Amino acid sequence: MNLKEKYFHLFTQHGFLSFSELLDEVSTSIQTVLKVEKVDIFLFNAFTNRFENRQKQASVYNLVDSMSMEEFQSLLTEENGQAGFSLANQILRKSDDDVDALIFQMKSKTDYFGFILVKITKFKTKKYIPIFREIVSETQQFLVNMKSIYKEADRAKKNQILLDLSSSFRITMNVESILEGVFQCLKESYPDLRYYFILEEASNSGKLPIKPIDYYKECEASTQAYLNGEIQFSNLDDNRLLYVPLQGKQGVYGVLEVIISTFNQGIYSEDIEFITNIAQSAGRGLENVKLYTQSTRLIEDLKLVDQSSQQLNTNMSLSDTHAYMSNLIQSSFHAQEVGFIYYQNENNTFRIQEESTSFFSTDKGKWFIEHLNHRSEKLDEGLFIGDFGSKTNSIDFPYQSVMMVPMLHEKEIIGSVIVLHQQEYFFSLETFKLLKSLVQHSTLTIVNALLKEELEQLVRTDYLTKLYSRKFLDETMNSHLMNGSKGSFILIDIDNFKRINDQYGHNVGDQIILQVANIIKDNIRSHDIAARWGGEELAIYLPNTPIHLCLQVAERLVEKVSEQTQPKVTISCGISHWDDTLPEQTSDIFLRADRALYIAKEKGKNQVVRHDEVFN
Repeated sequence: MNLKEKYFHLFTQHGFLSFSELLDEVSTSIQTVLKVEKVDIFLFNAFTNRFENRQKQASVYNLVDSMSMEEFQSLLTEENGQAGFSLANQILRKSDDDVDALIFQMKSKTDYFGFILVKITKFKTKKYIPIFREIVSETQQFLVNMKSIYKEADRAKKNQILLDLSSSFRITMNVESILEGVFQCLKESYPDLRYYFILEEASNSGKLPIKPIDYYKECEASTQAYLNGEIQFSNLDDNRLLYVPLQGKQGVYGVLEVIISTFNQGIYSEDIEFITNIAQSAGRGLENVKLYTQSTRLIEDLKLVDQSSQQLNTNMSLSDTHAYMSNLIQSSFHAQEVGFIYYQNENNTFRIQEESTSFFSTDKGKWFIEHLNHRSEKLDEGLFIGDFGSKTNSIDFPYQSVMMVPMLHEKEIIGSVIVLHQQEYFFSLETFKLLKSLVQHSTLTIVNALLKEELEQLVRTDYLTKLYSRKFLDETMNSHLMNGSKGSFILIDIDNFKRINDQYGHNVGDQIILQVANIIKDNIRSHDIAARWGGEELAIYLPNTPIHLCLQVAERLVEKVSEQTQPKVTISCGISHWDDTLPEQTSDIFLRADRALYIAKEKGKNQVVRHDEVFN
């Protein structure tokens, strides 16, 4: 059987042979026809830019499995510049010197297609050169045709794989399922390569090789592929690294890293094209998932904003508004801490709303608020931090994920909402945007509630002393008389106050009243009601307090006022109380205290008199 007949037979059998097995058969056919010891066929690989021995059976004589174009060109001109012939000792060697290796180049149109290397006894070299040329011509034509056939079959197979993969991606809305499909397809197609998915969010179940994008290393090929959406190559040790963007129509959603060992000669341009197509298919699948997730989240976010807006528009109090927002943020965002901070610009301080979680009242919480306030240039837009500790060197700070959204009213920052979690990068950018929307919708309600409270405070407090008004004290006492069991009342008068006004003027007189009011605030309980009774007279109601404890409070006030006022003044106090044995009318309580105050004045001022000392 001559070579043409053999090649025709191989053509009929190509469906049962791989391309590497076909090359083995071609090599054996040439070896049989020429009766030589060894024939190797090297084909050009455009991806590696090298000539590679793609036969399944590796040559035991060759010292190399591949050769660069430059190395090949140098061999063609070493024998007196004679093209198409080279002695063997530059490629393979044997202990005896009577062996040559002949290299015959094969060209496809204008490009190098490959070459045939033949091991032959040296004295037969010139005799067989013409025959070799004819064999090379036949072999080249056959291999060009067969490579095209195999390439077309391989393309059809890969297209089917891509079609199946894309179809599966269209019906799944799960990122991990898409990545698993890509990984499985690649491992089945190229088991000798290694793969990594480089993603924005690197968390997964542990089944897949995933690592995060390092934005701080912009020069990295992987980062460039992500940012530019273009395939990148790099070299590391004995590996060639390929970075393929997972790209959809609207953006890049990650990068596929392919690690190709330089010892692995089985990857060609068509394989890189196939891997790229798989990555693009995955990118479109990831884009569909992202768009679906975004649309679903948007619907849920709109529902949440609408629900919160309806709730906040129900004329809630400030306390109820904060409590509702705190619960909403904790349940919707899985936040561990929520703080409502209001700024007091006149003295550069802040107030922590009591509906905030307890952390913000701790020393660390207050330090954190002050730290954020120092970043005033960022407050207008808010703050979104995923690794707070690393950015501030605050190793002992318990929270890493931080969202701070300002409450803006008429372009002024009146406060901020702060949301925290211990885990790094716990909140997404979409979560931050939703929080901004919620705060924006709630700010008007909060401002209205603040104004309402301020108005109520103005109605129930005295402008000068900031103590409660007499009207508010009356209402509180009437309510307590109906629901409580006992209480005590102190009526206070600043001694010789007319003399203070005459000597120092009314401005100093006002300052004296304010000093006495502040001393009262510092010496009563939070639930006691201190009020300005009128002029220089002040009053205190102590609910559920017996008269002997009320006496102690009054005597302490007499002592403190005498010690702490400037210019120095004194006060006189009349005290009364009520319980089940006494009339339960505020007017009666006031009258008894007023009578006791009159006696205190008569007895020399700067003292306390009990009502039972007057009426007994």
